[in-house]
Amino acid sequence: LGFHINKMSGGIPEVFGSLPKLDRLELYSNSFGGTIPTSFAQLKKMQVLAIGGNTFGGTFPSVIFSMPMLKT
Repeated sequence: LGFHINKMSGGIPEVFGSLPKLDRLELYSNSFGGTIPTSFAQLKKMQVLAIGGNTFGGTFPSVIFSMPMLKT
């Protein structure tokens, strides 16, 4: 699912966490801020999470480490 380079802003919608078959999410080069939603812990099939080029704050959430298929 790609929403990259779209000048989107605000927080990443929690609804993405309710898409259990989602394996690719490209949100890079927007103006998203805040933190990564905790609902992302449900994304067990996530392989690609491209979120660079945004304005996230705080520490990198541990929820990312619960994505067993995420490629580095």
